[in-house]
Amino acid sequence: MIKQKNKNLNLILISIIFIITIILLNTEVTESSENKEFIYGEVLMGTKGENLPENITLKLFKIDENNNQIIEVESTNIDTNGKFIFDHNREKYNYRILILGGEYIEYRDILVNEPGYIEIIIYSSSPSLEDISILDYTIMITNIVGRDRNISVLSVAKITNTSDSTWIPDITSPELTGLDLFRFNLPEGYISLSVESQLPEGNIMEINTGFAMTNPIPPGEHSIIMSFEKKYNNNNFNYPLRLPFGANRIKILLPENNGGLTSKYLKKSENVTLNDKIFKVFKGENIIRNSQLNVEFTDLPEPNIQEKTVDFLKSRGYSIVLVIFISIILLLILGLVIFRKKNYISKFSNYQLENIKLIAILDKKYEDNKISSEEYFSNRKKLMDEITNQTDEK
Repeated sequence: MIKQKNKNLNLILISIIFIITIILLNTEVTESSENKEFIYGEVLMGTKGENLPENITLKLFKIDENNNQIIEVESTNIDTNGKFIFDHNREKYNYRILILGGEYIEYRDILVNEPGYIEIIIYSSSPSLEDISILDYTIMITNIVGRDRNISVLSVAKITNTSDSTWIPDITSPELTGLDLFRFNLPEGYISLSVESQLPEGNIMEINTGFAMTNPIPPGEHSIIMSFEKKYNNNNFNYPLRLPFGANRIKILLPENNGGLTSKYLKKSENVTLNDKIFKVFKGENIIRNSQLNVEFTDLPEPNIQEKTVDFLKSRGYSIVLVIFISIILLLILGLVIFRKKNYISKFSNYQLENIKLIAILDKKYEDNKISSEEYFSNRKKLMDEITNQTDEK
């Protein structure tokens, strides 16, 4: 009897284990199917004490990298708990969700192998820049062309917002100034500025000493990449390099054998090699807000004599100098002719000069038809003979 009970108990346990296994496998398959076929999740408010805005709309886009297209697929709204689901059957593409209805436009990218459940955190806004700072700032002089006295600069700044609110400037305020915007200082006279970032969409406002950004800055870390060019005079220039938001770390990289730089905030460090090119490295740390580094670049490459000559021949200045030179030569030739003519005239006697005047008078009479041809040529020959004979006697 005991053996029979044990046998029955074993059968019951085996059955229970089998049923649980089937349930778990079925659940796993279902969840896996859900993760692969649908994109769903929840929108959360990341700012303490704030509620989700009403009427938040989510738009789903499919990123077709083969055809370089972003295709809108579907739109949906969150429920009262912030949850959402797209009916679109997920394919083997990367996706992007655009979040509309908050204080700024946010997006969330979904990679092809990422689970279907997505958490999206949004924040309320703040116009204060007190919690915005620069963690790392690298300024690399990528190229220097001595012939043109031109430098190319590539900079990467990693910034952070340590608050739980997104910085958004009030661009509608009539009292808004550059001091109310997130900004970078550049050397005066910079050209060809390009700026890219991981921040939400915004605008770049350029001035002659740098640029400001209106892009919202959410909590967390973000990267900003900028590039520009700068012409310099002689072999040096000064870069004020103002840091209104300070910098935990800053580096300036300068190609080896292409000059040097000085700043009381920076110290020479070990050289680094990037893409087979050696760079001198200058580092600084714990730069406080509103510091000005006053970086002086010295001994920069200049054009050699051959390059200067070629550039001069191509320039407008060469044309001006050539015209002036030719004019001077012509004036010298003209002066020499006049001088020789005066000397030649000064060798005639008074008698010869009188005969020359008579020839001029004779020519005038002949032109006015006051004398005949025979008389003109006869008298002119006599006068010329007298002048010649007088010269031979000398």
